Formats: sequence, structure tokens, C-alpha cells
Amino acid sequence: MYQLPVSLLLLILSFSFRVSCLQLSNCNKTEVTLIRDTELLTSLTLSNCTLPHLENAFFVRFDHLLQLELQHSGLSDLDDFSLNGLIRLQSLSLGHNNLSALRSWSSEPLGALSILDLSHNRLSKLRAKSFELYPQLQQLDLQNNQINQIEENSFYGLPHLKHLHLNGNQLQKLDSSFFRGLHRLSSLSLQHNQIDSIEMESFEGNTHLRSLRLDQNLLSSLTFISQRGLARLVHLNLSNNLVQKLEPLGFSKNFELQNLDLSFNNLTKLSKDALSGLDSLEQTYDDSNPSPPPLTWPKIPTDRFDSRSVIIWMLVAIAIAFAGLRWLRRFVDRNEKRKLGTKELNNMYVSKVQWQPVRNELERS
Repeated sequence: MYQLPVSLLLLILSFSFRVSCLQLSNCNKTEVTLIRDTELLTSLTLSNCTLPHLENAFFVRFDHLLQLELQHSGLSDLDDFSLNGLIRLQSLSLGHNNLSALRSWSSEPLGALSILDLSHNRLSKLRAKSFELYPQLQQLDLQNNQINQIEENSFYGLPHLKHLHLNGNQLQKLDSSFFRGLHRLSSLSLQHNQIDSIEMESFEGNTHLRSLRLDQNLLSSLTFISQRGLARLVHLNLSNNLVQKLEPLGFSKNFELQNLDLSFNNLTKLSKDALSGLDSLEQTYDDSNPSPPPLTWPKIPTDRFDSRSVIIWMLVAIAIAFAGLRWLRRFVDRNEKRKLGTKELNNMYVSKVQWQPVRNELERS
């Protein structure tokens, strides 16, 4: 896509009364401050710019913004109140920068914000109440940072959060306090961490959780699966861990689970009731496990045929049909010949034979 020079874009903007979306690239802080008629803007995208630091109230003139993206711009620090004035903002993306500290960056709640993207930064720690000024947040993306510590109540004040991405970090264990209060959480991504232990009550309050990804970790035990908070799970990915066995009735409370991925583990022993209770299960993956034991599946009625049997019976039926057609053809040909012979006989006639009675010798004399 061709990018206009910043100065030309600003000139176009200064003569326009209807511009609502603006995209700038390769810009600097001075050029951003030259943007005019900011009260008309609802969307602002700044990419590949030079913006290492943002001062307090930097966006205060952009009070009508609904969407703000500031990516790939070397941003490493924001003053405490850099986001002041963005009271209408619904989506904020600060991904692909160099942020190492997380704060609210506002002195007042951003009550309309529902999407926050902080992925691909250098965050290492989540402090308590880091997001309390974003009370309507529904989607939080923290993937591909360096997070190794989550303080208690880090997600305090997020009663509407539905999607949380923490994959690609350095978490080693999950405490029972991490996700407390996230009663509406629907999907949780924790893959590509270093998690080797999960406390039993880690998901106790997340009763709306439908999708959980824990693949690419160091888990060897799945005892946490039986807790009440995971009863409504539909998708569960446990692939690429160190699981060696499944406990009997370990999934007995996951009666809504439809997709289960256990591939690339060290499963060598599977008890008879390991998958008992998974009445809704549609797909399970256990490939690349050493010597996998046979899994117990629901019994299939013997009067059902698989695809191979159906094909065989179709071929047999076709062969019988062809044999019947050949017999019918012979029968028809035989009848045709018989009718033809009768017709020829009917058309034949016997010529009259001229004969005279034999006279005896007396009559001759």
C-alpha cells in the first residue's frame, strides 16, 4: 500500500471537514502534534513512527477517538497521564513496542475501552489493580511479553473480561489468585509458557470458561481438571506437555467438552475410566504418544456399516443387476426367435397335389 508523506497528509486533513480516520507512518512526535481538526477524528493509526516517549495529556486534543493504534514505533515509556482525555476510546493497541512497565496512564477511568492490546512488548510483571481504570474491558492481549510474575488482584476491576491472552510468556505456575474475579472469562490462552504446576482452585471462579489452551508447557499432572470452574469447557488443548497418565474419572465433570488434544505427551498408561463422562466429546487427539493404549469409545450398533462395507455392498448389487439384465436379455431374445418361427410357419402354404385314383385292371378294360 502506497503511503503519502506525512506533511501531505496533514495538508489534506487541514482542508477537509469530513476526515474521521487517519493513518500515519514514519512520522515523529512533532508531526503528530500538527494534526488539525482532531475533534473530527474517530480512528488514528500510527505505525513505524519514532515515538519513544509520550508526555502527559499527549492525546487530550483527540477526545473523540474511538480507536487508537500505536505500533512498531519504539515506544518505551508513557507518563502517568498520557491517555487523559480519551473518554470515548473503545480500542487501544500499543503492541510491538518496548514497554517494560504497565500502568493505567490515565487519571480518570476510560469507561468505554473494551479492547486493549499490549502484545509483543517487554512486560515482565503485572502489578495489583493494573487495569482497574478500564472497567468495561472485554479483551486483553498480553501475549509475547516476558511476564513471569502476576500479583494478586492484577485483574481486579474487570468483571466484563471475556478473552485473556497470556501465551508466549515465562509463567511457571498458576496460583489460585491469578484469575479470581473474572466471572465472565470465556477463553484463556496460556500456551507457550513454562507452566509445570497449577493449583487446584486456579479456575474455581471462572465458571463461564469455554476454551482453555495449556499446550507447549511442562505439565505432568492434570488433577486441576476436575475443579468446578472447568465444568463448562468445550475446547481443551493439553498437547506438548509431559503428561504420563490420566487418572480414572479425571474428566468426569467436563460433560460439555467437545475437543480434547493430548497429542505429543508421554502417555503410556490409560485407565479404563480415564475418559469416562465425556458424553459430548467429538474430537480427541493423542498422536505421537509412546505405545498409546486403546481408547474406550461409545459402542456403535452392529447394524451400521462403515464406508468400506457400503462400497462392497454397492459393488455386489451392481454385479447382481448386470447378471439380471443379461438373463433378461437372453429371455427376450429366445421369445423373439420363437415368435419369428411361428410367423414363418403361418406364412407357408402347401401346393395342391394333382392325383388320380388308381384304377384296377377291370375298369381299364
